[in-house]
Amino acid sequence: FITFTREHWQDIFDRPIPFKGSYAVIICADIFRLKSLLPEFRNTPFVNLSLAIFNSALAAMSMNLAAEALGISSIMLSETGRAGLLDAAYLKDKLGLHEGVLPLATLVLGKAGLPLPGIPPRQPRQAVIMQKHYDRTAGTQLKDWHEQMFIGYKITHPLSSFDRQIAYYEQKMVAAEEAVKEIFLKYGHAKEKPEAQ
Repeated sequence: FITFTREHWQDIFDRPIPFKGSYAVIICADIFRLKSLLPEFRNTPFVNLSLAIFNSALAAMSMNLAAEALGISSIMLSETGRAGLLDAAYLKDKLGLHEGVLPLATLVLGKAGLPLPGIPPRQPRQAVIMQKHYDRTAGTQLKDWHEQMFIGYKITHPLSSFDRQIAYYEQKMVAAEEAVKEIFLKYGHAKEKPEAQ
C-alpha cells in the first residue's frame, strides 16, 4: 500500500487527488518482497502473482468497506487520474516500482461532495451465478445490461459518445496489456539472487 496525502499526491503527480480526495492509497500486488524472502517460491511466479492480485484486491475491498462504515467516502479507481492497472507503466516509473510489483487500483478517501451521476447497472444474476457447472451461454444474457449501460452513459454524459468512450478504454487496455505482460514475463523469467534489504 502506497499512501498519499494531498501534498504527497501533488508532489508526485503534479495534480490534485481525483474527485477532490483528502487521501489516496495505491494498492499493489507485490511479489518482489516474497521472492526475496522465500526463494523456494521462485518456481511458481505466475501462481505467486495471481495470489498477490487476489489478496491485494481483497484488501482493497476491505479498506473500501471499512472506510464507508466509518463514514468516510471512498472510491476505487482503476483508470481515472492514471491511478490504476490501466496505467501500470506510468505508475511503475512515477513510483519506482520494482519488477514483480503491479499497481492495481487507487482508493481515494475523503468527504462526499455532490452525488455521483448514477451507478452503472449490475449484470443480471443469471449471467453471473451458475449452478453445478460453468454455463457457456450465460454471456448471451448481457445484451440488456449492455443496452442499459449505453442509455445510462447517454443520460449522464449528454455531450459525449459511448462508442468513443469504449474506443478510449480499448486503447488504454491494449497499452496496459503490454505493460502488465512485461511485468509478468520479466518477473517470471528473472533468476537473479535476492537483493539485500
